[in-house]
Amino acid sequence: MPTLAAVSSKYIIVADDTAFVRDRFKAALESVGHRACAVSDAPGLLARACDREAPIDLLVLDLRLSQSQGVSIVRSEEHTSELQSRFGISYAVFCLK
Repeated sequence: MPTLAAVSSKYIIVADDTAFVRDRFKAALESVGHRACAVSDAPGLLARACDREAPIDLLVLDLRLSQSQGVSIVRSEEHTSELQSRFGISYAVFCLK
């Protein structure tokens, strides 16, 4: 099993409308050497993804993002395909509160 030093740094976006959850995820990821960005809604997620030139390695998405935005992103083939192909997201983790 690789040690923490052997794992390369990844760029991770955490999308959650609860500030505490968002901040804790971000802090935990950064504490082990990853670059993390926290956003509070779907427009923020898509805007942050558009700003990136390098690929996004992981998306942690709250399915209960305000106004059902998390579920809408997952159900929308347009958003899912766009995030996967255009922005290079390899994996997505969906979290329920």
